This record gives sequence, structure tokens and C-alpha cells, in this order.
Amino acid sequence: MTEVLDSFALLVFMNKETAARTVQEAFARADQGKVTLIRSAINAAEVYYILAKRKSKADADIWKDEIMPSLSIQIHVPTLDNIMSGPTRRPNIPFPMRMHLRRLSHFNTKAV
Repeated sequence: MTEVLDSFALLVFMNKETAARTVQEAFARADQGKVTLIRSAINAAEVYYILAKRKSKADADIWKDEIMPSLSIQIHVPTLDNIMSGPTRRPNIPFPMRMHLRRLSHFNTKAV
């Protein structure tokens, strides 16, 4: 199974909010080989930007250089076609996303 972590889920985890447990459980499943975690390179940049803006560039650099590489997340680098076709496909994809794709997002993590 593949689970997708978006920027909101990672920010919840990093800020140790109540729902961080949901994200920690996803990391545990990935470490045990039960799931594959992926995230978009765009989301990686978004987390970096938010950290730099809300905290400091030094904190954002620690995230990028130390924390992010230590997590069991594969980074997907979308092509321009992937990015541009997303809005036209999205209305046809029910939430949660189809089949074996589980999305850990702001919506899932707030519920915990």
C-alpha cells in the first residue's frame, strides 16, 4: 500500500500537534515495510518555505538537511504534465483516493 503525506501532515508532525500520532504511525508502518510513503517535491519545498517563514531559515535548513533525509519518505518529482493535469483529474478522484492509495493530509490528521 502507498500512503501520501502532504505538507499539512508533515507540519502537524513537526509541530507535535495532537494529530502527530497519526503521522508517527505512518512512519512506523513504513519502517516496518508495511507501506510506502511518498510526498511531492512541491510539498517538500512548501514545508521548507513555511518553516523558513514561521520559524527561521536555520530551522528550515535543519529540516531539509537532517530531518527529511532521515524519514522513510520517497519524494516524487512531478513533471509539468503531472502538475498541469492534476486539476482536471481531481474532480474524478474520490476522497480518499482510489484503491491502494491512502492520503494522510490535513483532513485525516485533524480527526485524531
